[in-house]
Amino acid sequence: MKKTIIAICLTLGISMTLQPFSSLAEDINTDEPSQALLYHDIVISMLLPRVQKRINKTYTSILTESPDVYPYMVYVKNTERNHFRGFRFTITLKVIPVVGPHISVGADKMTFKINSSKVELTKFDHLKTEELPSHWQHIVK
Repeated sequence: MKKTIIAICLTLGISMTLQPFSSLAEDINTDEPSQALLYHDIVISMLLPRVQKRINKTYTSILTESPDVYPYMVYVKNTERNHFRGFRFTITLKVIPVVGPHISVGADKMTFKINSSKVELTKFDHLKTEELPSHWQHIVK
């Protein structure tokens, strides 16, 4: 657990020194390898278990089946750090959970606070619920 938190902090710290991460979120070219894409994917991979856990909790009241969250359907919307070379970060993600063959069930926004000792989900907004196609209505509560 501590290794994960330290790795997240180091990754964010390194990416912040290379270029503002919030602009990386908008400018990442996903068609070719780059350092920016690497750092982005590392951070998303480390946060994914927490994201999936919150998505499961949210959609339990809507669906009989938990939707999946794929790393390439999680988007960094904003990142901040407490001050220059500070190691307290805030990262806001937009998440598109899916069922079956990547059928979107909604959209959610999550804000995490990350410091050297913990990762905490501080804000969650369910942005929308998608209507599922007729052949997927059997999972709607």
